Amino acid sequence: MADDITIDYPRAALLPVSRFGLASVASASLAGVLLVSIFGVFAYMSYHEMELDEGTTLYATLDVAGIIALVLSEAGLILGWIALYDRTVRRVQPVLGTALNAFIFTFTLGIIVVGAYLE
Repeated sequence: MADDITIDYPRAALLPVSRFGLASVASASLAGVLLVSIFGVFAYMSYHEMELDEGTTLYATLDVAGIIALVLSEAGLILGWIALYDRTVRRVQPVLGTALNAFIFTFTLGIIVVGAYLE
């Protein structure tokens, strides 16, 4: 009896991200979260005027945060590339997410390389 009941919903009502694509929304969201967290770490360090001594807990925490930022920005880059090749979505959000994740990846990798070179 319940099998013959069907409700037709428009696709846009079920998936509000269908115009932008789920991959582009995820890419842009990752970029936003990473930007806020990276600038939050820098603001925290500048507010407390911390000196990073080797072997401290904060030094290890920043290493882990940098590695997490690299991994998440690479995931955002991959999702952005997937969204760029999807022809059914709008172009603004995939381009924005890919560009921001590329900037974050390059910036974080640069900080890690410079930090390793200066040690």
